[in-house]
Amino acid sequence: MARQRLRDLFSADFGFGPRAGAAVVALCLRRGDGEIQLRVYPKESSGATARPVLYWMHGGGMVMGDVTMGDAWCAALADELDLVVVSVG
Repeated sequence: MARQRLRDLFSADFGFGPRAGAAVVALCLRRGDGEIQLRVYPKESSGATARPVLYWMHGGGMVMGDVTMGDAWCAALADELDLVVVSVG
């Protein structure tokens, strides 16, 4: 129940969200004892060759959240601020 409430909060419409054509690159880093999920949100239309990177840590105290939870927020940040957002699970 707490996990669903957290997802509802992050998916709420605050007037921004994924833009049409927003790119998301899903990656998986394998380690000896498991995997780490990553999502990268670049701004496709930017002509810049180098942009700052924002490291996004999802909510939930590393217990209830997941790497998909901040999709709308991360896409909006990448688009509005012209940077690359990396979300780590």
